[in-house]
Amino acid sequence: AATLKDPLSGKSLLDAWGGYVRTLGTGSDYTVFLDRIGIPSVDLAFKPAGSNSSYGLYHSIYDSFSWMQSVGDPQFEYHALAARLWGLIAIRAAGRRVV
Repeated sequence: AATLKDPLSGKSLLDAWGGYVRTLGTGSDYTVFLDRIGIPSVDLAFKPAGSNSSYGLYHSIYDSFSWMQSVGDPQFEYHALAARLWGLIAIRAAGRRVV
């Protein structure tokens, strides 16, 4: 994450992140993998500081490509950053031994 840049602040993603990690909790698609079969899981999202949601319209009728294109992430900078971050995680995980 130190090699990736946050589009808004220009800081490295590691510096912009600030080290905050929370537990996954329950009630989402990964619950069965983590709680029932014990498969390690992660949920990565970009959220405004102090927000519990990536954006206030998640799972509403306004949760659409057009809203994202006009309001949420018009340049799709955070979408591209998320793809780069997931790619980096996949590359690094592929080279590790699974215990």
